[in-house]
Amino acid sequence: MRDFSIGVDLGGTNLKVGLVDNSGIIIDKIETKTIAEREYELILEDIKNLILNLIDRNNLNISNFFCVGIAIPGKIDSQKRKVIYSCNLPSLNNIYIEEKIKKVIDLKVFIENDAVCAALGENFYGSSKNYDKSFLVTIGTGIGGGFIYNKKNFLGTEIGHHVINFDKNAEKCSCGRKGCWEAYSSANALVKFFNREKEFLNLKIKEAKDIFELADKKDNYKLRYIIKEYYKNLATGLVNIINIFSPEILLIGGGISRRGENLLSMIKKTIIENVYDKETNTKIKLAKLKNDAGIIGASLLHKYF
Repeated sequence: MRDFSIGVDLGGTNLKVGLVDNSGIIIDKIETKTIAEREYELILEDIKNLILNLIDRNNLNISNFFCVGIAIPGKIDSQKRKVIYSCNLPSLNNIYIEEKIKKVIDLKVFIENDAVCAALGENFYGSSKNYDKSFLVTIGTGIGGGFIYNKKNFLGTEIGHHVINFDKNAEKCSCGRKGCWEAYSSANALVKFFNREKEFLNLKIKEAKDIFELADKKDNYKLRYIIKEYYKNLATGLVNIINIFSPEILLIGGGISRRGENLLSMIKKTIIENVYDKETNTKIKLAKLKNDAGIIGASLLHKYF
């Protein structure tokens, strides 16, 4: 009896695989570092090995599963199961994922943009469950966006690559352009700005969470300024989303959402002051499923294709 799906959240930094039951509960999960600069064969090999590891340690077999769903950052051709372009996982560009995975795991394989998957997870089981028109922003290695409307339609957006700084000296983004929101408001961007400061050179910070933890422990003017500017840039992009899509609810997910109410309090004032419709009813909340949203959403893809 097929009671489970396999959800894979393939990020630029972390690779997470989960066994998900038909009520959206993750029974077990495992993760490793993606090492995004590797050839695609090695990345897909890790996915296959993690899936087989989970199945084995839960005493299950392939007959217990509906499918494999994979959330991948970038532009995806869901029908052909092909990655068209991913600036954070460049070796996957133009790769047909299903045919590679099925050589080892004989299940249907579905793929979709990672932010869409996270948005689907939230719309089924999370913070946007009771809304017809919702937008989820995922903030991690990069920035993605998923728009859900009328409960059954969805749109993946490369919202991280809209420009918020048109100065000729604006930050260069991983996509090759300058001034992208992702270059200012992703977790990687925060780490970049922090590590540029001479005052912090000896700390060798690699993850945004470590910067926030340092700020919680140490009252430092320069550190406060870096984080304040980061939040201002983040809020600028969120204002643009509200102006363009007018969602009933705007969710913030990804690693940065761990900052919880502190994050919301830092950005809401800027959003309210700058949004076009001062009477907007868009609610701004944290994604409920946190870092599990991508896994859960990926496991739901079989309902759409």
